[in-house]
Amino acid sequence: MAAPSPEGWVVLRTFFGEFEARLVQGRLLAAGLPAVLLSQWDRSFGLLLGERAGIYVLVRSEDRQRAERFLAETMDSSDFPEEA
Repeated sequence: MAAPSPEGWVVLRTFFGEFEARLVQGRLLAAGLPAVLLSQWDRSFGLLLGERAGIYVLVRSEDRQRAERFLAETMDSSDFPEEA
């Protein structure tokens, strides 16, 4: 199943933990790269509903390569171990 994304935005990373998603979003924002989170977490019942339960970090499609390069240069894979 494809991850949801609003028009003009692409999914950069998918996480199952909010902390890791916010960490990546914060680093991107600090670098001047607009980034938003799209969460599939059901807060009413505290449920993660399978594949749709991810927390997606989205960037503008024109910023994707720059964001990928930035993360590759500044973050180690151990910085976000729960990445899907």
